[in-house]
Amino acid sequence: MAQVLVVDDSSTVRNEVCDFLKANG
Repeated sequence: MAQVLVVDDSSTVRNEVCDFLKANG
């Protein structure tokens, strides 16, 4: 999972993670 966070677009990934967390919790 952590490896997926290692991307060029850190802000985009952060948004995706935020959405993911919101959807799950």
